[in-house]
Amino acid sequence: MSLVTNAAYLYYLGVSQSETITNTITPLINSAEKRVKEFLNRDLEWTAYTDELYDGNGKSKLTLRQFPIIYVSTIKEYNGIDSNDDETWDTLVEHTDYDRLIIPIEAFCIYLDNYTFTSGDQNYKITYYAGYTAGNTLTTGSCVVGKKYRIAAHSVVDFTTIGSSSNTVGTQFVATGTASMSVSDSLTELIAVPEDIQLACKKLVALYWRSTPANQNFIGVQSLSDSAGSASNNINIDLGAEQRILDSIEHHKAYNV
Repeated sequence: MSLVTNAAYLYYLGVSQSETITNTITPLINSAEKRVKEFLNRDLEWTAYTDELYDGNGKSKLTLRQFPIIYVSTIKEYNGIDSNDDETWDTLVEHTDYDRLIIPIEAFCIYLDNYTFTSGDQNYKITYYAGYTAGNTLTTGSCVVGKKYRIAAHSVVDFTTIGSSSNTVGTQFVATGTASMSVSDSLTELIAVPEDIQLACKKLVALYWRSTPANQNFIGVQSLSDSAGSASNNINIDLGAEQRILDSIEHHKAYNV
């Protein structure tokens, strides 16, 4: 999944939405989105993370590496070595090992009510789903386990069998199973990429686009002139532009990775 649609990139650049242009800027899009992810220390796109290792901290709250956290599938605690010298892991059970699992509004950590994560090194394995989606409304295909949806239309499908509290249009839920979608039974993906992250991606692509040999005439960028005889070479530079763009989204940065 791209963080921004190709159409949005092309519109921002003010160029024709032709296949040739799209192919030309695809490497620039890839570079821009890669740079944003590296700067934020985050994958950003919705992904399933299986058995990630964490250190217990002696607290009820544990910060995970990727966010926003959408759904936690399993939490396992290390329980030593068995007779075959294999590691053993116990899966924590809700209402038995802890009262309830809470994902705060900020969605960067998990909180287990009436439970303390045992202090230790890599003594927990957590499987969870985190990241942003494209925000599409599904009218074909199937929904995906671990994604958060809003019921957009309901006719036949019983959404309560896949995690929803009701079949009422507008109800939000995290899918715990799959179901086939149609125009009359549709879901809208939630947790879309924040607008400021999308804007930063578009600004970076525009910056890289203007830096290509075919687009050297910048507007609003310092120009240096190097004249030799009758020849004059203009070099347009803005050495701090990329960093300023990235700094604008620093508040999304993950410092726990």
